[in-house]
Amino acid sequence: MGSNVKHVAVGDQVAAFCPRGGFSTLPLVAAECCVKIPQDMPYEDAASIPSVFLTAAYSLLDVANLQEGQVSEGQRLLRRCR
Repeated sequence: MGSNVKHVAVGDQVAAFCPRGGFSTLPLVAAECCVKIPQDMPYEDAASIPSVFLTAAYSLLDVANLQEGQVSEGQRLLRRCR
């Protein structure tokens, strides 16, 4: 781990978005792609967060072409997803 990484420490359990090699035994991931897993969160939930977030962002920004200022449209889409 690099000396400039301050938000996680060696030994912390983390979830990460891995653009390449995410299924390898020892993936190399940029620090900004890592987030510490809360102790009370099951690993299965933590593992799903990056893909759920990126799917939602892709759906709203790229597929629905949501633009700045279209808050009500984004809220309607999110309610429909629930």
